[in-house]
Amino acid sequence: CLEKTGDKDSAVSAYKEIIDLKSYTYYTFAARNALERNGVDAGLEMINTEVYPQNPDIVSLLPEVYGDLFNEGNNSDITGTTGSGNVQDTQITSNQDEEDMVFTHIQKAKELLIIEFYKSADAEIEASSKEYENDDYGLLQISTLYLLAQDYIGSQKVISKNYTKLSGSLTSPYKDYFYYLMYPYGFRDYIDRYSAEFGVDPLFLLAVIREESRFDPGAVSYAGARGLMQIMPATGKGIAGSLGINGFNNDMLLDAGTSIKMGAYYLKKQLDSFGQNKYYACGAYNGGPGAMNRWISNFGNKDIDEFIEYVTYDETRNYIKKVMGSYYFYQMLYQKP
Repeated sequence: CLEKTGDKDSAVSAYKEIIDLKSYTYYTFAARNALERNGVDAGLEMINTEVYPQNPDIVSLLPEVYGDLFNEGNNSDITGTTGSGNVQDTQITSNQDEEDMVFTHIQKAKELLIIEFYKSADAEIEASSKEYENDDYGLLQISTLYLLAQDYIGSQKVISKNYTKLSGSLTSPYKDYFYYLMYPYGFRDYIDRYSAEFGVDPLFLLAVIREESRFDPGAVSYAGARGLMQIMPATGKGIAGSLGINGFNNDMLLDAGTSIKMGAYYLKKQLDSFGQNKYYACGAYNGGPGAMNRWISNFGNKDIDEFIEYVTYDETRNYIKKVMGSYYFYQMLYQKP
């Protein structure tokens, strides 16, 4: 409003106040975009992108988390591609009786991750989590173990449950890594495969999945939407026909690969229908293309930030903000320079 009434100085001041909150929400990035539009440096604090979980140098960058992530003696790649079948238990010297060894839940989880027994590891991680409630680095390690167990829900829950404490006490580079745990690149193989197949930005696809299901393949909404991308059964049946998927049934939507393939296809349709405008496309994905066409017809002449406020569905209005906020943040974390 200040900008539109010509009070540029006050507008810039207000935008900077939003940036200074460092909340990394939709409004943070909307304020950044507005400042850049006015030729002003936003001063948005960037993330140290060296601490992404797949970095081969992650052990030296985050020793408090990764230094003892696996038990001594294990020969594994801890950046996400674990070994298979080459398990070495915690080293036992010749004068030790293996029956006398006592393994903690966390030690068991680490061993199970090596051999890719993710569900069993998940149970051990859950059993050990209370031991680390007052240990910031321990909480990051627990979340990391969930991440490696491909339990993205468990990984995010550890962070969200302790968000206030961790966000207030962690410093760089651990604070930067904290954000990677909040915004995981989950189901990478499927994301990369189907984003390339259908020509959708993988980071946009990730943002939609994060806000739809928090990466829970078994998510089912009160309205009946299912899976990672929360596809309604009737929509899924239509997509299956278009993609030549035979024998469609509702349970197929709970399969991670199928959900991402169908969701990427449907999201691409919305992008094509709305001129590659991601705001319109994700709004149509949530509220339906018919509703989005009505809103564009009535309010499409307004700036996008103002347009969003005219979206008449509360859920869709908030959904657009959440998805686009996540999308911009995913760009900060994962987009190559």
